[in-house]
Amino acid sequence: MEGASSPYIADTLSYQAEVVKSGENGKFAFTHKVVPESTVVYRTADGGALVLGRINFGFDGTPKAPGDKLTIGDDAAALAGGKETTTGMVLNFAESMAVYIPPTGSTDPIKLVAATRGLIGASFK
Repeated sequence: MEGASSPYIADTLSYQAEVVKSGENGKFAFTHKVVPESTVVYRTADGGALVLGRINFGFDGTPKAPGDKLTIGDDAAALAGGKETTTGMVLNFAESMAVYIPPTGSTDPIKLVAATRGLIGASFK
């Protein structure tokens, strides 16, 4: 599988690293979970496959110490009902993906050919 050479994967890793770096008052956890019922597979003319599906991207933040505050962006604040929390927050994103899997015997890597991410939920703990 291609790694950081994929612009989308590099952007996701950069986003997570930036959150951790700029959120010095918080502890953060990130999850990426495939939604199996959203997955469809198409055979390609070369014997490979194109896999389409959704991944739920979860972002959980908790203040490190009593009195510490976490701040969220305007888009998430509209869903959560505020910009700051001292109790923690959860952001949920939907990621739609298209992945090409080469045919058996190929030395080509699995390749992410399309992806997008959208905020679908935000709440305070």
